[in-house]
Amino acid sequence: MMNHFYKSNLTKTTLFILLVFSSFVSHSATYYLSPGGSDTSGSGSSSSPWFTLNKAWSVVRAGDIIYMKGGTYR
Repeated sequence: MMNHFYKSNLTKTTLFILLVFSSFVSHSATYYLSPGGSDTSGSGSSSSPWFTLNKAWSVVRAGDIIYMKGGTYR
């Protein structure tokens, strides 16, 4: 009886921990910068990147990823 109780609680605890950690992972986003991008009309996507890091820093949250496409940034 006690063994079943511990297994049941262990299973519930494990599922709870997995759900909590998966929610943190699923909320991360990926953004892109490009020398040909635009801070005003860009969305930060790979097809519509931003131009400056300042724009990216104003939007990103902890866990997000910023990719800088190759080129010269001025």
